Amino acid sequence: MINNLLFSRLITFVTIFFFVFIAFGSLGSSSSSSSSSSSYKQNKPQKKSVTYEVQCICFDGCDLTYQNRTGGTNQTSVSDDWNYVFSGSPGDFIYLSAQLQGRGLVRTKIYIDGVLFQESSSNSEYGISSVSGSVPR
Repeated sequence: MINNLLFSRLITFVTIFFFVFIAFGSLGSSSSSSSSSSSYKQNKPQKKSVTYEVQCICFDGCDLTYQNRTGGTNQTSVSDDWNYVFSGSPGDFIYLSAQLQGRGLVRTKIYIDGVLFQESSSNSEYGISSVSGSVPR
């Protein structure tokens, strides 16, 4: 009889301890996950304005290849000045290349948040001007 009573109290104690442990454990983990998610939001990199710019002075125009806002590659032909603006995250690869279709001058530039990041030019026949890099932090 004493063994049954002792055993029943031990089971009750273990059950209560188990539920208290689970309750406090879940409270602690939910508060730490919300604090880590709020710190993640605060540390999330800010988007930056990226501007590609081409100056094409060539009777036959220029062929362009560039990395677009989604990371894909676009190609187009232009016969005058051209630009493309998008938002990029720090670390994103950016690339712009322009080739003369004859004699002339081609100049390529990348701006990050309005500040010149890189520029290049070519004035040789069928010359290529390329700029590339990663969006800075």
